[in-house]
Amino acid sequence: MSKIEIQTSSKQYPVWVGFDILSTLPEQIELLGTISSILVIVDETVQGLHLPTLLNVLPKENHVYVVPNGEGCKTFSVYEEVLTFALEKRLDRKSLVIAFGGGAVGDLAGFVASTYMRGIPFIQVPTTLLAHDSAVGGKVAINHKLGKNMIGQFHQPVAVVYDLNFLKTLPEEEWLSGFGEVIKHSMLDEHHFYEELKDECRSISDLQSSKMKEFNKKRDTCKKSNRYKR
Repeated sequence: MSKIEIQTSSKQYPVWVGFDILSTLPEQIELLGTISSILVIVDETVQGLHLPTLLNVLPKENHVYVVPNGEGCKTFSVYEEVLTFALEKRLDRKSLVIAFGGGAVGDLAGFVASTYMRGIPFIQVPTTLLAHDSAVGGKVAINHKLGKNMIGQFHQPVAVVYDLNFLKTLPEEEWLSGFGEVIKHSMLDEHHFYEELKDECRSISDLQSSKMKEFNKKRDTCKKSNRYKR
């Protein structure tokens, strides 16, 4: 298990990366102090594949809201539905939101957390390569009919827990799409990360190997060096 500390002008928080680390999530929650309730926002695909695994490690006092897959969840109507659900379940300022799924779920859940009662904490639990990238940096948003991510703000998570076991269920096209972000960050690195990728990744099986933990750690280190300003 690897830990990378992200420092922004407003917050410092850990990114945990590794296999079989979901069990550490309760420890991250305990560090927040008293949490009155937990709202898990999850998409339809991840619900079927992994939701029981997440719920097994969480306290029993939690609520789950299932949203559509992909960009279909980042709409005004879904955003309002989630807020209504949170109000009906009497979430308060000591509640916690957990974003469980791909990048779109992270964007929506983060925006919900940033606006509910003027802001409550949230934890990112990404399940894809692309979500791992978007989970760090605090950019949260929903879409408008005139543009993507036009309604949003910066709201940093209190932690990111990236269990690489979730990647085992990704289809091949998601591996290839997500690895494009790894390549992008490698080109910003000063320590020959890009050359290492060219030498060691020659097939989809190389991407899915145990090397992925180290690649993701290096990507986060590259992203950390971008000096977040929010």
